[in-house]
Amino acid sequence: MTMAAAMPFAAMITLSHRLPILFGAVADSNVWRDPEFLRMTNEKVQAAGQTAAALGGAVAASQQAIAGYALTQTSANLALLMAPPRASTELQSFAGGSLRRLSDLAQTLGEIGGKAVASGLRPNHSKVTANARRLTNKRR
Repeated sequence: MTMAAAMPFAAMITLSHRLPILFGAVADSNVWRDPEFLRMTNEKVQAAGQTAAALGGAVAASQQAIAGYALTQTSANLALLMAPPRASTELQSFAGGSLRRLSDLAQTLGEIGGKAVASGLRPNHSKVTANARRLTNKRR
């Protein structure tokens, strides 16, 4: 089962166990000492940090890809300005190269985005599924 498909089921199991603890925290200050309460709050902070780090890497990779495209395209534009095409075939070649570079950039950004989503889900997925298994076994 994929991460995206497994998370809702695991989250449902985890929430069914933890929501009463959260509601209890409002009325009873002793709940704040419950090991499960401490675990779930610490996990959220840790998973948020891991997700932010994963997404930060994706942003940096995207910026690098865009900068590389801009540099290459600017160089091609300057070359075209310095030596205007003498024939329509040269202009077609320039346009084709530009479209190829843009297509490559779109593909690269798509790959980076897919990896970012997987990297962002991974810390949450591992915790949610592990908690669901642990909490399910605890009830038995």
